[in-house]
Amino acid sequence: RRQKRKKNKNKQSALTYEREERLNKIGFVWDVHQYKWENKYEQYNQFVKNHGSCSVTEIWQENLELAEWANQQRKQRKRGRLTDERERKLNEIGFIWSMYEKQM
Repeated sequence: RRQKRKKNKNKQSALTYEREERLNKIGFVWDVHQYKWENKYEQYNQFVKNHGSCSVTEIWQENLELAEWANQQRKQRKRGRLTDERERKLNEIGFIWSMYEKQM
């Protein structure tokens, strides 16, 4: 991953095009943070499909990690740290940004 970052910054890297292609073919994950976010997003999307609701709360015992992830998305947005693309994707599936507004 370090070599890929160097290559992306046009710095000298031991990662050749051929090596990069071979790693891509086996599904190598270059951006672990993005991969983890996408994985949780898919879990959340599946929750919405299965339960007909976007309301994942911390008291949902089946998957506390997913509830915490949803809360983190709210915090990131509030702090201005959630990317536009992530916010757009969450809006597309009806993500609830304020649990207080949901209860009203």
